[in-house]
Amino acid sequence: MVRGDLEDVVSSTGTLAAVGTVEVGTQVSGTLSRIYVDYNSQVKQGQILAELDRSLFEAEVSAQQAAMAWAQSELAQAEAEYRRNRPLFEKGYLSAQEFLTLETQVAQARATRSSAQATLIRARTNLQYAVVRSPINGTVIERSVEEGQTVAASLSAPVLFIIAEDLSRMQIEAAVDESDIG
Repeated sequence: MVRGDLEDVVSSTGTLAAVGTVEVGTQVSGTLSRIYVDYNSQVKQGQILAELDRSLFEAEVSAQQAAMAWAQSELAQAEAEYRRNRPLFEKGYLSAQEFLTLETQVAQARATRSSAQATLIRARTNLQYAVVRSPINGTVIERSVEEGQTVAASLSAPVLFIIAEDLSRMQIEAAVDESDIG
């Protein structure tokens, strides 16, 4: 009986891939107005990769600012009406039913203002999302879009770029038959 090393070679085909990659998408829909990076571009965290056309987002912010101003003025009017009629209610010149209507109008105006404020925050956030930034330092290994292309962010964000974190660390992705693994 002779002891020695046993060697068995298994051949397979596969792909070479970076160990750490990030898919970069967009949270809002729109038309890509500018793309600043291409395949093999070195990027830094926070660097602008692409921009969507901002005109619709800016218009939405303006519309929501106007809605906020309107809601604020409605609240101011309701509160002034309430303050003006409170002494009349306390002296018995207004019924509880009439005064309750004024209290309800103030509460509704506050709710309308809160809703307008939330909508304005959402519009401003969407405007910020029109600028696509790199989440990590790395190398762009795939660019899936062109300038002028429309991207639709629905349930899943479309992948615009794939960025590899470190190209010095790679892995081989290959299919090996289960019987050859042993």
